[in-house]
Amino acid sequence: MNFWPPKAASVEQAPLLRLPTVWYLRVVVQDVCAGGAVSLRAIAAEVNARSILTRRGGRWHVSTVMNLLRRLDAT
Repeated sequence: MNFWPPKAASVEQAPLLRLPTVWYLRVVVQDVCAGGAVSLRAIAAEVNARSILTRRGGRWHVSTVMNLLRRLDAT
């Protein structure tokens, strides 16, 4: 099972364990949109401001937000 937030075994592992699951991102995107973000760029900026990494450990861009929203629509 994949629970969020996981406990880091060491300080060095902490950044690697910040990779969220899709169900967690659904809640984050809903919260960001409720806060007034209406564009893909605004959603990406807010998710980056919250220090949430993409699945591959990178920063969010318009294209990654668009892919996430498509994936959320499919589930």
